[in-house]
Amino acid sequence: MSLELGPTTGKTTYETIDSTLSFLNGKLDHNLSGSALNLVYTKVNDSNFVYGGGYHSYSAKGSGSDSAKVTVSGAPGTLNTAIDTKISISGLFGLVGYNMNITDKLSFLPQLRLGIANSATIDYTTNAQVILDSGVAGTPSTGAFGDSASGALSVIALPLQYKSGNLIYGVQYQTVSLKYTTIDSGTDT
Repeated sequence: MSLELGPTTGKTTYETIDSTLSFLNGKLDHNLSGSALNLVYTKVNDSNFVYGGGYHSYSAKGSGSDSAKVTVSGAPGTLNTAIDTKISISGLFGLVGYNMNITDKLSFLPQLRLGIANSATIDYTTNAQVILDSGVAGTPSTGAFGDSASGALSVIALPLQYKSGNLIYGVQYQTVSLKYTTIDSGTDT
């Protein structure tokens, strides 16, 4: 049994189908950062085939903002927009891989981990305000919405392990893939 802890990074992209806001497409994209915690059981058979499973939890958050020139009832101004994103993914997974012994103490164990009944939660907070060039500021608009879903998550894990007596130390790179689309009804809360 092993415990894997580490940082996470990612990227979220913003795109709207609302033609009046389409000028924001791609401009609110932003990076995410957070943490990961995995509890993993692996077994290596005589053929160096690796199999097992465990529980994983990933979380990340970030912010994006943009300003754009707009015209409101014939008056020029600036639309300031911002979005905050928080993503959490957790659940059980199964894994398969292969153990490549580099030396008697050092091994490389590439793995494919597939999520089983994983849950994903995404929360957004949006802010927008128009400030006319004449100095008149519109009422700020704030919206918050969240969504959750369950589904498949795929992870490629590339652990490098060093054995010292009864302890195993390691470093690992993981790439997590989850495509998630949410549709906001346009109502502010």
